[in-house]
Amino acid sequence: MAPETHSPGCSSRTAIHPVQLPTIRAAFLPTAEEIARAREVLSRMDGATQTGVGALALADGTFLDIAMRDQALAVLALVAD
Repeated sequence: MAPETHSPGCSSRTAIHPVQLPTIRAAFLPTAEEIARAREVLSRMDGATQTGVGALALADGTFLDIAMRDQALAVLALVAD
């Protein structure tokens, strides 16, 4: 099964006029910091998979798991356009 490409819960937005779209996009797009963290999560997990490491953490001590990988993919999917 393919990983989710959106966050659980409400992920859609409604606009009643096209002029609202830039504001909606700006409010819901991930920040540069969130994008960098998502890339770090994926990089660390890919590296661990290739070397056979079973447990890993980010520099700040956050342990990584498959749910964090899926969230990182969802963050990057938002900026893939």
